[in-house]
Amino acid sequence: PATPSKLPLQLTALLAHFLFYAAFNVSNKVLLSRYMFPLRIAFIQCFICSCFLIICRWRGFLAFSPFKAHVAIAWTPVVLFFVLQLIASQFCLDGLPLPIFLVCKCFSGIIIFLGEKCFFNHTLTPLGVLVGLVLMAVGAVAALLSLGIAFADKFLSVMAFSVLSAAYILALKVTTRNVKVSDVDTMYYNFLLALPLCFVALLVGDLQFNQFNMETVGRDTLAFLLVNGASTFFVVIASFWSIKATSGFAYSLSSSVYRLILSVIADTFLPDNGINTDAWMGILCAFCGTVLHTYSKASAIRPHVPVLPFKIGG
Repeated sequence: PATPSKLPLQLTALLAHFLFYAAFNVSNKVLLSRYMFPLRIAFIQCFICSCFLIICRWRGFLAFSPFKAHVAIAWTPVVLFFVLQLIASQFCLDGLPLPIFLVCKCFSGIIIFLGEKCFFNHTLTPLGVLVGLVLMAVGAVAALLSLGIAFADKFLSVMAFSVLSAAYILALKVTTRNVKVSDVDTMYYNFLLALPLCFVALLVGDLQFNQFNMETVGRDTLAFLLVNGASTFFVVIASFWSIKATSGFAYSLSSSVYRLILSVIADTFLPDNGINTDAWMGILCAFCGTVLHTYSKASAIRPHVPVLPFKIGG
């Protein structure tokens, strides 16, 4: 009998990932625009995700291994970079329009690629991959330059976030080579160990920035906090699902499309997130570079990459 097409399942996985990705980024930006302290948002994200993990395990929706001390010790550098990049992303997004923040994630991709070439893969790099990296860097810098005189300060915060984000991914790859854990176990140790670190960072930040007397949170702000925390959890679940339902190539390519669509939505509908023509030229340049880089990288690994990034049929 003919094998039924997997395309509907794959499209559903990608759509779910996009919806949670959009909810996460938009709610994050709305909270920051309402002067919600960035460290407080990071802590609430970890707290809500930890609650969801407990509920899902209790109800049998997710299965992960019992806590192991030696895994937690090995996980220390991973969770440290996880917390630092989580906090850095809040401060970085706080000072940038959402479309500029999204395109600046290209810097993380570039650093991750260079780190992988240094530590994991020493083979020759295809020309298309290099050209894609150059277009990504040029586009992201052009988008930042559109901010005018604020470029220098913003660039430093963007690079801090990019380096920490790349360090987290590379530390995760190194650790998972030595410690065998499932995708769900990765979430478990990340959020379980990150929660006390975020709490300490929040206390230090409250003392440093005098944020103890927080204004009364309205119902709409509380709703955005809950949406932000829930989408933080479900976007990770949806990303696992997308990769398993399609492929790493499809996941990377679709993520680039998500960022472009979300940039259009933010520019059109979110106040104070509009960008000029120079920024859009940079975003489109970075998008083309990301597509070229992703396709060339996949072609080098698997020479016959299909035109559609889906595994259709059996």
